Amino acid sequence: MDRRTFSKLVLLGSTLPNLNFNTLPATENDRKKPTLLKLKKNVVMMSVNLGFLPQNFNPEGDNLDSRYLSKFSSIHDRMTIFPGIEQPERLGGHRNHHSVFTCQSKYGKINTPFASLDQLIASKTIQESKHKSLITGVSRSDLGFNMNGISIPSITKPDALMSHLFGKVKSLKDLESQQQLLNEFKKILVDSKNDKHFRAVLEENIAMANNNLKWAKVEAPEIDYTFNSTKNPILDLPIYLDLISLALQKNQCRIISLNIGDNAKVPLEGVTVGYHENSHHANDKTKLKELGIIEDFIADQIVNFMTGLKKANLLDNTIVLVAGNMGNPSLHSMRDMSVILAGGGFKHQKIIPCKEKGVLIHPLANLYVSILHQAGLENEKTFAGVKGNLDNYLL
Repeated sequence: MDRRTFSKLVLLGSTLPNLNFNTLPATENDRKKPTLLKLKKNVVMMSVNLGFLPQNFNPEGDNLDSRYLSKFSSIHDRMTIFPGIEQPERLGGHRNHHSVFTCQSKYGKINTPFASLDQLIASKTIQESKHKSLITGVSRSDLGFNMNGISIPSITKPDALMSHLFGKVKSLKDLESQQQLLNEFKKILVDSKNDKHFRAVLEENIAMANNNLKWAKVEAPEIDYTFNSTKNPILDLPIYLDLISLALQKNQCRIISLNIGDNAKVPLEGVTVGYHENSHHANDKTKLKELGIIEDFIADQIVNFMTGLKKANLLDNTIVLVAGNMGNPSLHSMRDMSVILAGGGFKHQKIIPCKEKGVLIHPLANLYVSILHQAGLENEKTFAGVKGNLDNYLL
């Protein structure tokens, strides 16, 4: 290989973070290009990384009257919670936070494709907005995995998110250069002898580069929105949610995932130690009180987001999934998650118990299959290799 070609390939590797072949390979069936379907609903997925305190989240009876859920009173008729829901394939511990939307851990037994719910939807639906999907968060987190098991980088700064959604394209030359380099990469290094997964990942990146260049030529709408960052990830949550709402209203993106979580201190009145430190409460009253203050703030922002969608007549056309990543962060347990499904035109039940006499009868993957159906993917029968759905309750 000559020096010029080698230099180009080095540059390619540095400019395309998704070109990562050390991933979980898809099966041959997963690689077949599907017939793209029309996306019937917007999809917004939020992971509350440390979950919600169950004693503040779970209702005692048949009404949504707990400390946190009572905040959602104006949309109780358009939401459902799932007491006892979990996914046995999710392993405990912080390193498994990625499993909240994949329903499986990359450190355990894998069912292919190892893809997150949002990216599965994106891969099988027609792009009708400037950005087909978006992953953002108040802190970095591996939430999204595409159909080749590649973790998709998230946008973690408010100004970067604003620029991504509504900024002007700085230079089409950079995108054209990426496209050219990828095609050269394919011409030089790819032949029938290469590993099929290697070729599949490269083809996916070429398709992505072509698509990015096409949509970059579509001007973003102007918006009347300004913000002042607090420089604290959790306190900046309202900015992220405002921008997500605007993205939906202006049709800039229809499939969005948001990570909510940070280890640092949250400067709210009554909070003296970090969010993560408080989550390891071991039933200490002071830490439970402080954690409740932080989670009150988070719940309030999610309520504002949902009620804003309702006022904009978008809630019924937007599936909003809020998943408390951990059921008990003090024990690193991912059992008995706190999950809210809102909007999306579902036949909401307020409460769907997911355990019967302590036995799991409705795993998280079943809920995700129903979300797939409501989003327009009616033929999907499984998620993460798990059969079943909640259609009899929700559709």
